[in-house]
Amino acid sequence: MSDALVFGCVSGGSGQLQWFFAIVALANVLIVVVFLPETHGKSLQEIEEHFDNNTLWLCRKRPARDAAAEMPPITVSVVPLAAGGA
Repeated sequence: MSDALVFGCVSGGSGQLQWFFAIVALANVLIVVVFLPETHGKSLQEIEEHFDNNTLWLCRKRPARDAAAEMPPITVSVVPLAAGGA
C-alpha cells in the first residue's frame, strides 16, 4: 500500500503534517483559555460554583443543587482506652 492511501489527509509531506499539528495545538490553547478558569487562590466551593453556573448542558438536564441534599459534615469521636488495657 502506498503512504497516500494510509495517510490520505496528510499526503502532502511533512510540511503539511506539521501545519496540521500546529492547528491542533492552537485549537487546544484556545479551548484552555476560553473554558478553563483561573483557580489560583480560590476555594473548592468557589470553583464548584463557577462550574455549576457556567457549564453548558447539551444532552442532559442540569442536576438540581438542593441545600437539603448536601452531605452533613463528618464528625469523629475519640474514645480513650481504659487504663491498663491493651
